[in-house]
Amino acid sequence: AVQDAIRLRLGDGQLDEIKYSAERQAYKVEIDLPGKRERELWIARDGTIRQEVEEVTLEMVPAAVRQTVTTQTAEGGRVDELKKRTAQGTILYLVEIDQPSGPDLHLEIAEDGTVSNRRLED
Repeated sequence: AVQDAIRLRLGDGQLDEIKYSAERQAYKVEIDLPGKRERELWIARDGTIRQEVEEVTLEMVPAAVRQTVTTQTAEGGRVDELKKRTAQGTILYLVEIDQPSGPDLHLEIAEDGTVSNRRLED
């Protein structure tokens, strides 16, 4: 079941690593994607994908998310990391913005562009 789930999500990527986490009772699967991106899957023993996190580009996100990111970087910030996380049917975009002065800005953005979580981190 786990192998089938991996095959379904492999796409045009290359399998990089599989580890079992006893704590999470799931397999962590890392896939290398074209464009030096990565996809990480957490798969239960029965083949259920509990969570998927994929590195994406700004061009790959919905327009509403792109607009929110553009607004948040208007003061000279730069997107350092952008990931799409899917868990239990919910999609969130995780964004790390390097700010010109001060700590990094971390955002969780819903598909409609709403910021659901915002924090600063050194």
